[in-house]
Amino acid sequence: MLVLLCCESNFLAKSMLHCNGDLFHVRCAAHVLNFIVKKCLEVIDGIINDIKESVEYIKDSTSIKEKFEEVIVVMGIDCGSRLTLNVPTHCNTMCDMLELALHLIKLFMS
Repeated sequence: MLVLLCCESNFLAKSMLHCNGDLFHVRCAAHVLNFIVKKCLEVIDGIINDIKESVEYIKDSTSIKEKFEEVIVVMGIDCGSRLTLNVPTHCNTMCDMLELALHLIKLFMS
């Protein structure tokens, strides 16, 4: 919500909104922002799917999960969190999954 209000203020300052922003609706702006994010994520869809498959593979087996956590400790990787999958109905899970993958990139690459 705050992002959208900042966008509105920015657009108004640059005279980019018609009718002094009277036609700017937060719901419509949120829809457009959501569309932009989805389009941007399509560019890295292959990477996201690879990460999801890796997380699913690790989480499906207790022994693989234990070995994975052991290797994290041995490699000295401080990720501060556990593997999480993207849940489409939860807004931050994609971000959490990708952020954790960035911390673990050394491990995934080896």
